[in-house]
Amino acid sequence: MTALLALSCGPDSPEADDAGPDAETPADPDDGGPDLGPEEEAEPWLRFDRVPLEGEPTTIVDGQSVNTVFIFTNGETNSTRLENIVIQNGSYAGEGGGMYIKNAQPWIMNCTFLYNTAEDGAGVYLEDSYNVKFEGCRFLYNQADYSGGGLYAGSNTYMQIWDSTFDGNNAQSGGGALLFSTGYQAVIHDTEFVANSAQYGGGLYAYYVYVNMDGNVFRDNIAEDQGGGVKLYECNGSIQDCTLLDNSANIGGGVYVNSDYGTSIIGTHFEGNGATSSGGGLYSGYDYDPLYMYECTFVDNM
Repeated sequence: MTALLALSCGPDSPEADDAGPDAETPADPDDGGPDLGPEEEAEPWLRFDRVPLEGEPTTIVDGQSVNTVFIFTNGETNSTRLENIVIQNGSYAGEGGGMYIKNAQPWIMNCTFLYNTAEDGAGVYLEDSYNVKFEGCRFLYNQADYSGGGLYAGSNTYMQIWDSTFDGNNAQSGGGALLFSTGYQAVIHDTEFVANSAQYGGGLYAYYVYVNMDGNVFRDNIAEDQGGGVKLYECNGSIQDCTLLDNSANIGGGVYVNSDYGTSIIGTHFEGNGATSSGGGLYSGYDYDPLYMYECTFVDNM
């Protein structure tokens, strides 16, 4: 895999000339990065003047539908940050159209992933990575041939998503906006999932992981089969203070849960969700599911 921008940092980093013939190494910004003290060396920090979300971005990195745009695979830490960048038209036949992360933990802030394509993880694909952070990001109109239209988080992964938006992403199989599989834990806070679509989990599909969702909104997401807003399969986690509005599926228009590990749904509002078969607002798959619900409201689900 080659990339338009391949970031390598740390004491074991290869020289820029080893990045490959198709990779371009970005110049170091003049303002450096965070002050890590006299005995620590700062890692690359790509930062551009912040632009209001409704304004024109100053920095666009366009993959021109040729290859993955950014790759992190060399142990980058949270000191490696990307800020205020539009990453668009990345394309890869395998994993990660806009960005590919493995064995790294960059911090992605106020970035937009737009019109990227891949088999899995059209916007971003990550695996074997601990404490990857996405803050204030937008995932818009990314298309996965299989799973994870906006973002695919694979095995051995812990990630955090804060104050972000997934809008208009699509996956042919699972997780129109986000798929999280066989990883460790995901924390998703104050994030909107709007008009995403897939066969399973139009907004979010998670299996064999721990997922903590708090203060999120799932609206107008569609699943052809299960979980218009959310599908959780064999997950241990919680949905707290979330809103599920006008999502639809064949089974479980708002949320589809099928797990032996225990799921808690607390203070969550289900309204206007629909299912053509069963479970307009919520569907629980087994008679003995350890599903715990507190202070939830259901309005006009069908």
